[in-house]
Amino acid sequence: AIVAKRAFLHDCASSLELAYVISSNLSCSASVIHLAAISVDRFLAVVYPLRHRQIMNSYGLKIMLGVVWVVSIIFASCRIPFLKETSYLVLVVFVVSYGLIIICYATIVTFLVKEKGRKNEIRARPTVVVDSKIERRVAFTLAIVIAIFTACWLPMIVVFFAAGKSLVKMYGTAYMWIRSLALSNSAMNFIIYSARIRDFRDAYALICRKIIHCTK
Repeated sequence: AIVAKRAFLHDCASSLELAYVISSNLSCSASVIHLAAISVDRFLAVVYPLRHRQIMNSYGLKIMLGVVWVVSIIFASCRIPFLKETSYLVLVVFVVSYGLIIICYATIVTFLVKEKGRKNEIRARPTVVVDSKIERRVAFTLAIVIAIFTACWLPMIVVFFAAGKSLVKMYGTAYMWIRSLALSNSAMNFIIYSARIRDFRDAYALICRKIIHCTK
């Protein structure tokens, strides 16, 4: 809507831009922190499978969700009135979140390598083996999501925030393409989940059939 207003109506779309700034700062910070939280969940599920359910059901899930949204709301509240002065906060949130993601996945990979060397011992516990295979597949799916998230958002972080100022002309062609790439990330997750998770495909197919049935 912003691009269309500027291209065809020659309107600066200031009201839409404000809405974009508010929603994007909140949702983008929540997205990357959610990825970090999910990485912690996968770490617990793969490395500590027998304790994972107890930890997450008792207090872990509520604590993680609370931290994600409290930090995201504080971040957005600071960014909106002081957009230029708080550019460093963007790097802080991304560096801390990605640091946590890297630590969790490095630990998962190390654990799986060691686990592979103990195949005989693991075969004596078939239930754990089945659960471990499922958790590894989920962890790999999340790794794909994180990789694509990084590919979509890294150009924007580097160009807009790494130097403390925009390295391209604000609201120019390059600016719009880089921002559009970042915003397209969420649409890509749908494709990943459909390709990797059968339950997701089945649920989506069921929804489509119901929609088609209702429109007849």
